[in-house]
Formats: sequence, structure tokens, C-alpha cells
Amino acid sequence: MSSYSPYAVAESEPPQWKPREELAAAAFIGITLYLVLDVNVGIWRLFKKTQGLYY
Repeated sequence: MSSYSPYAVAESEPPQWKPREELAAAAFIGITLYLVLDVNVGIWRLFKKTQGLYY
């Protein structure tokens, strides 16, 4: 009787799907992409509106 180890290199059993880990990773990636988009749009709006020596 063999037990499955996620750290083993060669196993006869396929790894099992872990939806919690994939959903957490997708949520973190989604939040990161939203924040990047939000900051870029804010910077674009600021520099489009402001005219002057330092802009």
C-alpha cells in the first residue's frame, strides 16, 4: 500500500485537483491586475489633465 506524496518525483498516481489553491491564485492574480489597471488609468488621467513644467 503506497501513499501519495506531493513531493515525490515519480508516482504512479496522478496528482489530484485542488480547486481551493487554484481559486486563491486566480483571485490574487485578478486583484493584482485590477490594481495595475487602476493605477495606470489614474496616472494617465492625471498627466492628460495637467500641463506645466513638471509634467
